[in-house]
Amino acid sequence: MSIYCTAGVVTAPAVTQHPAAITTCAGSSANFTSAASGTTPAVKWQVSTNGTTWTDIAGATSPTYSVANPQVADNGKRYRAVWSNTSGTVNSNAALLTVKTKPALTSSTSLIANSGQPFTYTPTGTSGTSYAWTREALPGISNPAKSGTGSINETLINTSTGPLAVTYVYTLTLNGCTTIVPVAVAVAQSQNCTVSTSISVNFNSTSIPANRKIWFNSVFKPTNLGTGSVNFNVTNSKIKYTLNGQVVTITVPNAHIRFASNLSASTDYINGMWETTAPSSNVGNAFLTGIPYTVPATIPGNASNVTWSMDVTIDKAGVSFTWKWNAGVYSILGGLNDINVKPVDDLLSILSPLASIGNAGSPSNYWIFVTSGAMGTGLLNFSSVYSGTDTESCGAANRSSGEPETASMTAAAKAPAELEEGSLKLEANVQPNPSPNNFNLLIRGTVGKTVTVNVVNLLGVVMEKYDNVPANSNLVIGGKLRSGTYYVEIRQGDQRKIVKVIKIN
Repeated sequence: MSIYCTAGVVTAPAVTQHPAAITTCAGSSANFTSAASGTTPAVKWQVSTNGTTWTDIAGATSPTYSVANPQVADNGKRYRAVWSNTSGTVNSNAALLTVKTKPALTSSTSLIANSGQPFTYTPTGTSGTSYAWTREALPGISNPAKSGTGSINETLINTSTGPLAVTYVYTLTLNGCTTIVPVAVAVAQSQNCTVSTSISVNFNSTSIPANRKIWFNSVFKPTNLGTGSVNFNVTNSKIKYTLNGQVVTITVPNAHIRFASNLSASTDYINGMWETTAPSSNVGNAFLTGIPYTVPATIPGNASNVTWSMDVTIDKAGVSFTWKWNAGVYSILGGLNDINVKPVDDLLSILSPLASIGNAGSPSNYWIFVTSGAMGTGLLNFSSVYSGTDTESCGAANRSSGEPETASMTAAAKAPAELEEGSLKLEANVQPNPSPNNFNLLIRGTVGKTVTVNVVNLLGVVMEKYDNVPANSNLVIGGKLRSGTYYVEIRQGDQRKIVKVIKIN
């Protein structure tokens, strides 16, 4: 009888899993894995650039080796596992690493745009890259969410009280590799002035039962639009009336109305506000803002002193507008998203002003449900009774809301200045604005008369002062200002100009 003793025998390693070739994008990890049989073999990983000469990789002693952050320079390298114990050593097959170029954006990712002005951005980057972008809706920016490919061509509207950062998220694709890059755009306001206005009316003798609907709508007719686009922003719009001895306040949605020669007429309720466009050639009224209202308790006839107030901001000097409002009672009326508001007066309104269904602001899909009450007399006599009108102007010398008063702004300076014979109207323009560096202040005025320039912060403190500046010159200002909002006061004789500037990081 033969007896065999196997105790202490060490079985040589044999590779049971070879690492597979990997193709990856630059920056994306690559994991190579190998396995071997035999008596507890140890493993180490080696790398080669030519498949002939191999170098041990320090610390790579696990069955899986990870190239954590491969770059294009690692393309073509080979990796293998070396298994060994006291009975021998065996190499795995070599695995090839292919690293593809990941697309990169080389154009600027920090940009500036002005509210109401066309903004264009063309991405540039690694050759062969395709570009797609998305932009989410943002409170204070009236534009709805949008996506596209390639370049961006938009007119962003800032309806807030300060600059806002809008982010476009670009997805770059090249050879199956993608890179996500945010592009930040600081959208500055471009308003010239804000006017506050209100109009009061008395309702007619018809009482309005509880739960009946009222469509409050306001319209306006601008003048002196000139060339280019003009934007109107409506904020702080409220309607107040007295019911059973208590003042009732109705908050009306904000609105943005844009006029330009290439626009068609439209009105939509988007992002919690009214968005209206109209051609500059429009000769009638345009919708301003409005709200459907459910009557909480019976409003007696002849309700008096129903007052509509609002702030209107215009981004172009010299523009004027006349506005009025109407309140019609309806047995059925939809919500803000359901009403098809007529954006401008149509031909019926122009030919027959008493036909309210042709008027801007009318709810075209609910007009058949109009009844008597408030400022209307019902379907059988569907004439439209408007309030009186109020005319407002954004003159070149108007002061923007929030403009600080400083000790140097005397009462005489605030009064309109009469130009002497041969003198020129003082004008000033700042570019770029906002700016992360300097501002270029371009001044135009009467030759031979110097100009004084003060830069003040929101507290009215003079931060920079320039005396004896030549009229018709370009002055560089604001280089040492910290980020924030400032006002530049330019004086020449009795003339004065105020320009708001924004310094950004």
